[in-house]
Amino acid sequence: MREHKAIIFSAFVFLAGISSGVFLEISMNPADKLQMADFLGNYLFQDADPTFAYPAPFLSSAAGNLFLLLLIFLSGLSAIGFPAAYIVLLYKGASLGFAAGVLIESFAFKGALSLALTMFPQNIVIIPAFVVAAAAACQYGFEAFSAMHKGHRKRMKNAFRQSGKRYLITNAVLAGVILLGCAIEGLLALIVV
Repeated sequence: MREHKAIIFSAFVFLAGISSGVFLEISMNPADKLQMADFLGNYLFQDADPTFAYPAPFLSSAAGNLFLLLLIFLSGLSAIGFPAAYIVLLYKGASLGFAAGVLIESFAFKGALSLALTMFPQNIVIIPAFVVAAAAACQYGFEAFSAMHKGHRKRMKNAFRQSGKRYLITNAVLAGVILLGCAIEGLLALIVV
């Protein structure tokens, strides 16, 4: 039951991040919005200009997403640092909400279509992985905090061996899921661009 609550809370934090990203985009001044729209227009809607170099989408996406997963993983290892997982989740949600808001407001239908084709498919895979990772970090952090508070060294070591393996395996599987999402993103970048 506690795992379900952690997943629901993680999903709520992620949605709060999306909302704050959208509100940030709405509150931007028009000059900044225009500059952001120009950048996105050059990046997303460039018509086969050979002088415009695209970054390697899979590598840049994998590096950024795996770094965030590593931060979530490390936050769960600390008995008092596990709330940092929610900060990372809030950041991920805010960046997606901001990007979606800029695309839709700046490019209307073309932006919504780009959002559906370039951001939505891989994030169907990546977002649940981050939500589960944050929930697992929270669970593991609570277990560590509880075991430290009770002070039973022998029980604490046995519990950490068993739950530590489960935590490590969970994060390894989630890293694979995130790499799958990044591969989808890389393929879509090749097709769309």
